[in-house]
Amino acid sequence: MICKSILVLSLLLFHAQSFYGQQQEKLRSIIASNASIEVRQQQLDSFFLIEKDKIPLKVLADCYHDYSLRWCYGVQWRKAGNNSFSEQAIEYAKKALKIRENLSDRNTKDLKNTLFNIGYFNYLKENYFEAIKAFSDLVDLEHTDTKTMDANRMLGNAYTKIGDFYKALRYFDKVIAFCQKDTLNSKLLLRTYINRSSTYTSIGYLEFPEQINADLNKADSILKNTGIQDNLRKTSISLMRGNFHIKNNEFQKGISFFKKALVSLSEKDSVNIAKVYNSLGLSQLKLDKFAEAIENIQKSIAYNPNYSSPYENLGDYYIKKKKYKEGLSSYQKAIDIILQKKRETLYTDLVSKEELEVIADKDRLLGHLISKANGWVTYYRHDLNKNHLEKALQTFILADHLADLIRFESTEYKSKLYWREKGAVLYMNAVEVCYLLEKPKKAYYFIEKNKAILLLEDITHEQAKKNAKLPDHIAKREFDLKRKIYLSENNLQNTNTFSKDSITILKNKIYNHKQAHEKFVDSLAKAYPNYAEIKKKPTIIPYTFFKEKYIADNEVVLQYILNKEKGFGILHTPLQTIFFKINNTKQLCSNVINAHQQMAQPFMTRDDLSVFQRNTHFIFSQLIPQNVYNLIQDKKLTIVPDHILQQLPFEALSTHPQKLHYFIKDVEIKYVYSMSYLDRNRHMKRNPKKEFVGFAPITFKNSGLSNLSLSKNEIETIKKIYSGDLLIHKHASKTNFLDTINNYKIIHLSTHADIGETSNPWIAFANQKVSLNEIYATKNQSDLVVLSACKTSLGELQEGEGVMSLARGFFHSGTKSVVSSLWSTNDKANQELLINFYKNLSKGLTKSAALRNAKLDYIKNHEGSEKSPFYWAPLVLIGDNAPIPPSPSFSIWTGLTIICIILIVITFIYYNKKLKH
Repeated sequence: MICKSILVLSLLLFHAQSFYGQQQEKLRSIIASNASIEVRQQQLDSFFLIEKDKIPLKVLADCYHDYSLRWCYGVQWRKAGNNSFSEQAIEYAKKALKIRENLSDRNTKDLKNTLFNIGYFNYLKENYFEAIKAFSDLVDLEHTDTKTMDANRMLGNAYTKIGDFYKALRYFDKVIAFCQKDTLNSKLLLRTYINRSSTYTSIGYLEFPEQINADLNKADSILKNTGIQDNLRKTSISLMRGNFHIKNNEFQKGISFFKKALVSLSEKDSVNIAKVYNSLGLSQLKLDKFAEAIENIQKSIAYNPNYSSPYENLGDYYIKKKKYKEGLSSYQKAIDIILQKKRETLYTDLVSKEELEVIADKDRLLGHLISKANGWVTYYRHDLNKNHLEKALQTFILADHLADLIRFESTEYKSKLYWREKGAVLYMNAVEVCYLLEKPKKAYYFIEKNKAILLLEDITHEQAKKNAKLPDHIAKREFDLKRKIYLSENNLQNTNTFSKDSITILKNKIYNHKQAHEKFVDSLAKAYPNYAEIKKKPTIIPYTFFKEKYIADNEVVLQYILNKEKGFGILHTPLQTIFFKINNTKQLCSNVINAHQQMAQPFMTRDDLSVFQRNTHFIFSQLIPQNVYNLIQDKKLTIVPDHILQQLPFEALSTHPQKLHYFIKDVEIKYVYSMSYLDRNRHMKRNPKKEFVGFAPITFKNSGLSNLSLSKNEIETIKKIYSGDLLIHKHASKTNFLDTINNYKIIHLSTHADIGETSNPWIAFANQKVSLNEIYATKNQSDLVVLSACKTSLGELQEGEGVMSLARGFFHSGTKSVVSSLWSTNDKANQELLINFYKNLSKGLTKSAALRNAKLDYIKNHEGSEKSPFYWAPLVLIGDNAPIPPSPSFSIWTGLTIICIILIVITFIYYNKKLKH
């Protein structure tokens, strides 16, 4: 009887499951039917209305899941292109999730599928923070499987979209490590290699060439060895390879990959076909294959007339053919397409700042403006008409304004390389135009602006958030505000209305979103001042203020802007400004590298000295022409170096063509990253409690670094000049350094340091190293940081930026000035120089005078090879030059003496009064 009951119950359960399974199949059959979208939507609405309360929750969740994925996404959104259903896809996926999370016998696999869909739909909608949350929730579920790893891959893509590139790379690394253990995941591994190489390209093709190449090779290998047929991925690989070769000026190699991409593209994909033909045309244009280039550029335009880039390449073609008006008209056409101008404009027309404010595709427009400005310069070289230069300058000014907007409003945080590349083109060429127009004041602005942007981009956005301890909800709020700006600009661009009132409404929405964003950034200033600082538009101190504040009869400033192709310098004095061109910059850069290598070791023979003298005099004559030299002798000279010049101690240059005469004997030198940065830094409020702290680990636990036996004597001697605290041996720890540096006016580090082979240099303490990123995250109120360590001002050399250095990390965290070294120093010579530097400083000399006198004394008191720049030249002063007089010392004996004198005076007065009575 019991068995019969169980059998009946089982049959009933089977029939129930079968019935409920049929209900789900019914839903799927409606979705898959050939009826019109409208009819199917009515049937689906009716299905949920009738069946919603009849079927079990688990089946209802399955139906919501299917409706979201198969109908809202698969039909309405993906096939019909109806974006209004994207919200429904997310809404119904969330309904399915809510039910599945609350089921007593919840199924982890089902949960993962729904969470993945929510994340993916939000990713497609550009709701990246919502996507990150959904994918993260999935990853946190038990049992790591392929779906978990696919969510990690999508997390990498989402973080790439919001600009946290290095976090993205960590997620891709996880997936690749997992897939390499499980050979069944070839498709996931293929996609991850392509995604990771794409993230590397977002950081910069030239920054990670080996990694990009390796990932694309691995992706190629998977396609060949597994037989996976995936034309989309094949095309992606070919396009990335082609673009990689363009960035490396390997245009013929690029052409072969673009031709491969064309083979795998569908004829219906006009957008991507246009891009490939344009890249083909660009490559052929660079190789002077003009007939093929123009044919492919025209094909690109035919496939997509609203794609602006081919018109820029067309402009380059006409300029090369000396058809300047046609070239400028083509650039203007590219600009007009971005601006969505209804009527063609003249090539002489300029874009208004108001138009720039409301454009969505600002990146591409920036490139078009720079190309047009360069076209005007080339036109000037043809007929020497200075009106062309004025047009070029006006266009560069607009491009500069647009660069500010991109930096401030972009939803993606551009990598440093992006700004290096843009700055190297925009600001260098703008300075050249100013030189040709004899406008040094305007050139001063462009040089300063180039420096200011690069200094603000020193740390990644991810690192800036970490340093400021910025909560995720604040980062999300910022991103959402920026996205609203972008979407409202996009709406304006895509509108079909010609009504002035409608366009005004759309523009007002953009301005309102921008105001909301600016208010938000301002609101961060109090709670997160360091983060708010990097969000601001760079502030350049006006030229008149700069002259009044930093130029005097005995103080002058020498600015440089330089790359391998060209360079300029400006000397600013009270009575005149000398604006000069640096010739043969390629040779100059090579000579600077040689000079650095020569100075990084002692001279052993007269030939060594002679070769050094000739080399450094050539550098000197290029960088400091005779008319400049005449005006700076016996002055305090502030140098604003650029590019490779940041590796050069100008003090060690030879000023005479036949004999060795060091420049240090003629001038007192200090260096600054930029005048605007110096001015901003000087106005920071500082109130340190103590005067001096010296760190000397001497020995280094578990690091393999050599002992520094002289460092203890170094800081003990300095303490006799400036009273304070000494942290020696184990007390010179990383923790003590991070906990105490905000309390001191002078911070002296006698230890090991290195720029390293990576992008994150370090300073060694007794137990651990402190990285550059950690220095950025600290705060200090110091007047001076002395880095008595090796190579502390050196760093990764990048075009347009110069070095990324430990010194700059201390500036960012609050110090006014830094003394640091340009190469590995000699311990004994370094100690002698620094002790004399502090003695000179204690006498009331400026920092640069104190360091200069210490160097001159060293040269005077040593003979032979010991006079080599190797010993005395590596230490340089960067930043503020104000003196730091020691605080008055007040010992016990001094106190007792004062008390005795007071008692004697009181006794004398007492007895004197008594005698009178």
